[in-house]
Amino acid sequence: MILNSRLIAYKNSKEPWCKERREICKNCEYNTKNKKELTFRDRFLMFIQITKAVCSCCGCSIKAKTRLKMAVCGLEEIDLTPKWR
Repeated sequence: MILNSRLIAYKNSKEPWCKERREICKNCEYNTKNKKELTFRDRFLMFIQITKAVCSCCGCSIKAKTRLKMAVCGLEEIDLTPKWR
C-alpha cells in the first residue's frame, strides 16, 4: 500500500480529499511532529519512513498515507474512531 502511495498515488496530492486529510493529520496529537516527547518506536518509524511526520498509531508516513484514496486514518489501528476515511 505504501509503495503504491509513493510510486503511483503521488498525483493525488492535489485532490481536495487529500488536502483535507493532511490538514486533519497536521493538527493530530498522534502526528510525531506534534508530540513533545518521542518514544523509541516513534524515532524508529521516522527513521525508516525518512520523514518527521509519521502517524504514531499505524506507523505510516502521513504524506504517503493521505495520498491513498482507500486508506483510513491510523486511529483505527488502536481501536479509536478514525478522523478520516
